[in-house]
Amino acid sequence: NAFVQNAAEVFKQDIWTAMVFLKFIPGVGKLFEIFNFNVQKPKQVKFFKEIVTKTLKQRAKTGQRRNDMIDMMLDVINDIENDKVNEEAENDQYHQDMKLQHKKKRKMTEQDVISNLIVLLMVGYDTTGMTLAFILYALAENPEVQEKLQQEVDKAWEDTEGEFPDYAKVQGLPYTEMVIMETLRFYTPIVMTIRSCTEDYALPGSNLVLKKNEMLTFNADHYHKDPKHWSHPDVFYPDHWTSEEKSNR
Repeated sequence: NAFVQNAAEVFKQDIWTAMVFLKFIPGVGKLFEIFNFNVQKPKQVKFFKEIVTKTLKQRAKTGQRRNDMIDMMLDVINDIENDKVNEEAENDQYHQDMKLQHKKKRKMTEQDVISNLIVLLMVGYDTTGMTLAFILYALAENPEVQEKLQQEVDKAWEDTEGEFPDYAKVQGLPYTEMVIMETLRFYTPIVMTIRSCTEDYALPGSNLVLKKNEMLTFNADHYHKDPKHWSHPDVFYPDHWTSEEKSNR
């Protein structure tokens, strides 16, 4: 269908892929900005933007809620559930450990929502497929993990008397989440992450100053297998995601 075709087109290696890397050359990004040159495959971006915009309008018109990412981001715009989310996070040690104090906070705009949802629609398509494939491979390589995971899933089916477990039940499967997270760590589906600097930043402990709008890239695999942070960095080990190991990080 059109969704699959446009999502697949985003990941096709072509002239647009090369254009993205040109932005790493100092000054090129500014030229693209001056001439309003889009390197993100305009046709496909337009397709997904129309889907998101149409969905946002429909939700606003009908008041319908589906407890999905669109609802969550609309709540952020309207500040509807911020206090509730923050209160729940405060009671979770992991979220306390991971909490970041930002100097500046601003209200999200509709454009922020559209941009983030487009990323989820496009990038989530390919990475989800790769992650599922890696999970199956990891389970085949680690039968003891597969057996433990199957026991948890079988119990979930028993609790729902043979019906497919609902969203809340699936969210409450701890070992399933541990297997997914360990797959993302060990078989990193994204080769590298690219970001644009939002403000000048002096890198601590060095003379390097990152300038606003400069493009940065890093390989997550290095962090995912750093023995400083992982007890078994070079093996598939779902217990990296127990509460104890997460707190140690």
